[in-house]
Parts: sequence; structure tokens; C-alpha cells
Amino acid sequence: MATNQDNMPVKRNLLRGVIIALLVLIALGALVINLIYQLNYGVLSSVPYKLYILKAVNSLLLLIGAYAAYRISVFLVARTFFQRTGAGGLEAIDTILKIIFYVVAIALILVSFGVSPASALAGGAIGGVVLGLAVQTIATNILSGFFVSSTRVLKVGDVVTINTGAWGAINPLVWGEISCTVSKIGMLWTTLVNQYGNTMLMPNSNLLGNILWTKLKSSDGLRYVKLVTVNADVPGSKIKAIAAEELSKGFSKLKLKSPEIRHSSKLGSTNTFSVIIYFEKFSELNELIDIVNQAFDDAYWKAKG
Repeated sequence: MATNQDNMPVKRNLLRGVIIALLVLIALGALVINLIYQLNYGVLSSVPYKLYILKAVNSLLLLIGAYAAYRISVFLVARTFFQRTGAGGLEAIDTILKIIFYVVAIALILVSFGVSPASALAGGAIGGVVLGLAVQTIATNILSGFFVSSTRVLKVGDVVTINTGAWGAINPLVWGEISCTVSKIGMLWTTLVNQYGNTMLMPNSNLLGNILWTKLKSSDGLRYVKLVTVNADVPGSKIKAIAAEELSKGFSKLKLKSPEIRHSSKLGSTNTFSVIIYFEKFSELNELIDIVNQAFDDAYWKAKG
């Protein structure tokens, strides 16, 4: 969960932006009001096309008010929801408020030029439908990112394993599974750094799609289950005993708890073992997997010989 120290820079920047925006808007508002007065009663009262100029000025004044409401709304939302949504959720909310601002601004301009409110709203609704169809994928990514951030199902810094057949095309060695840390949950994309050090960008719509996320965090650090398959021409119990001894030596050098070994299954000519690895830093995972693989390879040949 975001701490108060995490919240302060965001809230401070938003407050500074609101204050600057309000000062600029007050100055612009004063100029616009003065221009309206001059058009009605002052030196500009006799200029041609005064009525159209007044409508344009009124539209500008409405836009100023709408923009001020937008900036204040963003600040209030940040104060209210930042702890629950995080930066990614706040970015999505800001985008939604910005879209609402544009729709309201267009409707206000239409009204100021004489279009009836009902027609303006109808035009806005039709435009909203057209816009929604055009940006359906983008909207799905935005909403998915917002839901994930607001529910805190996935947070920046989480260490997870992703299981989906899509990864097999990227790296066949991981058998459709890859472990990574969550670096950023943005408006459209979630940034992940995988166990090989590569940065991956996942569309937010996939976060709620056909993907199985497994969090590696446990009560005593990180916990990863490695499946190891060995030929069954030697007894599985013998391989398990030798591998346990080898792993105890390898992990003790790294001052880590020795892995737990489970004989998961025997299918035809192969034995499958589940090796539960306990560790503290995600950067250690590849080295530990290498130790496990080497230990079982050595155990097989020792048991066979």
C-alpha cells in the first residue's frame, strides 16, 4: 500500500498545478469579462459581427470554468483515492476526467452558439458512442489498469509467475511460464521485468484476461516451485536423497534454506519432482534454478552409476 511519503510528492505537484491553473484562469477570466464589457458598453460596442464575437468570448469563458473544474476534480480525486489506486489508477482516473472535460466543453460551446441543450447532449451522446467504438481497446486497457490498481490485486514491486501459452512463443524454455517483478502499472500498459532481465510491456486488458498470476511472496520471503523431470530407469527415492544432499550443500553456501523436494509423479519412463525453493531476492532466482538442475543431473548419474 502507498505510504504517506509516497503520496506527498503527487499531492504537492497536483496542488501546485491547481494553484497555477487557477491563477492563470482568474487572469484569463478577468480579461474575458473585460472584453465582454467593452463589447457591450465600451469602445468595442460598435464593431461589426459583435454578436458572434460575444458568442466566441462566452465559449472561452465557459471553457475556462470547465477547465478549472477539471483541475480541481483531479486534485480532489488524488487526495481521496491515491492510497487505494496508486499512480496507475490515478493516471486512468485523470484520463477519464479529461474525456469528460472534452465532452462537456464541446457541449458548452454548442450551447453558447445557440444549439439547444437537448441537441447538444444528443450530439455528445452520438459522438461518445462513435468515440467509444473507435477507442474500445484503449478504453478496455484504461479500465483494466484502474480496476487492478484500485483493488490492489497487483502492486508495483510484486514478484509473480505468469502462466499463459503466449510465453512459449517468446521463450520455449519456460514452458509457457515466466517469473517477473511488476515495475509499473500504467494507463495502458503494465511494465514487467522478467527473470532474464528483459523488460516486458503487457496491455492492461490482459491483466484481467486468460492469464494465471501466482505471487511468489510467502511468510518467510519468496517461494518458487521448480518442476524437475528425470528418467525413471533408477529409483526415484535414490535420486531424491542424493539431490537433497547436493542442494543442501549448494544452498548453505548462499546462506539460504535448503529446498523441499516432493516426488510429484511417475509417468512412464520419467519421474517428476517438485522442488520448493525459498529465497529473498528475485535476482537470485536464475542462479538457484541452475543449482537445482545441476543437483538433479548429478544425482541421476550418481544413482545410475
